[in-house]
Amino acid sequence: MLNTPVTKLRKEAPGSLTAAQVAAFFRRRRFPRGRSTIDAFERATFIRPPDRFFELYAECVGVPVERVRAAYYRTRAMRERGTGPFATAIVA
Repeated sequence: MLNTPVTKLRKEAPGSLTAAQVAAFFRRRRFPRGRSTIDAFERATFIRPPDRFFELYAECVGVPVERVRAAYYRTRAMRERGTGPFATAIVA
C-alpha cells in the first residue's frame, strides 16, 4: 500500500477501512469492483475514473466528493512528477 492522498482518506475513515471493505461497499451499491481496482484507483493509475466511482468512494470513506477528486488529482500529479510515494531512490 502506497501512502497516497487517496489512501490517507480511506485510512482516516472511521474504522480505518481496508481496500477489500471498500470493494464490498461498491458491490452492495451495485457497482462491483475488486480490491485490485480500488488499489489502482488509490495509486491513480486510471486516466479518468467514472463519476460514480468518485461518488461511491466518497460515500464509503465519509468525505465530500470534491475532497476525493482533489486527493485523486494530487496523487495523479505525484505519479506524473515522480514525487511523494512514487519517488525512486537512486542508491550509489
